[in-house]
Amino acid sequence: MRKWQFFFGLAFIFLLVTACRQDDGVHQNIDQTINFYFQDTNGNDLIIPNDPTGYASRITFIDDLSITGNTAVSGITPGVDDAKKNYMQYIAGATRQGLSDSTATSKTYISQILINYNKVTNDTKVMAQDQLDIVYSWTPTLFSVSSIKLNGTEVFNGSSGQQKNITITKQ
Repeated sequence: MRKWQFFFGLAFIFLLVTACRQDDGVHQNIDQTINFYFQDTNGNDLIIPNDPTGYASRITFIDDLSITGNTAVSGITPGVDDAKKNYMQYIAGATRQGLSDSTATSKTYISQILINYNKVTNDTKVMAQDQLDIVYSWTPTLFSVSSIKLNGTEVFNGSSGQQKNITITKQ
């Protein structure tokens, strides 16, 4: 019986020592949330839920860097801001590809996302596909979105903590 008590005593001490280690104080902050607003040229919201002529359920985000091709981006969620405008929030889900300028303490990644606007029967709207290029920066203390391009035009270039609200205007 003494053997078991000794074994469990050692196991308890081991768990106590490993569970009570001091925190090294280094935490990585993650800042990668992007809100996409879709509107027409008059500023009208295109993603009103339950609107039969709207695009709320007909916008698809496709991971352009996925090795399987035509893969839908997971992690897109609808939301409504304080001004009652609808948006689609992206946090993560697309493939991130490392760029060659990376070092041990600073890395750069890119994601490419295609946005498709699916038509319904008798719909006369033709909306061109959009391409997003999202560039991420990584350091041991911060992972964040550093820039966003929409169809080759930079629409965000900012610092950590800055709100990333991207408005896409369609005809």
